[in-house]
Amino acid sequence: MADHQRLTNATGVKVYFADPHSPWQRGINGNTNGLLRQYLPKGTDLSGYTQAQLDAIAWQLNTRPRKSMGFRCPAELFHRTLSILSSIMLPFLHLVIETAQYKIDYNFIK
Repeated sequence: MADHQRLTNATGVKVYFADPHSPWQRGINGNTNGLLRQYLPKGTDLSGYTQAQLDAIAWQLNTRPRKSMGFRCPAELFHRTLSILSSIMLPFLHLVIETAQYKIDYNFIK
């Protein structure tokens, strides 16, 4: 997040950084790390795993319901967020494509 200020300026989304050594400020992160340790104990050398094995672990974690998420899983919430964003952004995407097409046509004519 080295360029977090640019992200905030471009989108209006404020970026929050937790204080060092303050795990209570990032509870879901700590909980996820605990779940991850069930599959990969601390200090595990990841080079001993194939990408397929790591993907399987990620799948299991992302499809596991979490109490902190209202017993929904991260994948479900991510999919829901993408659906909402796509329905909001679709008209803008068409505008961008039409504008880009106009610029391409205009430059071609010149």
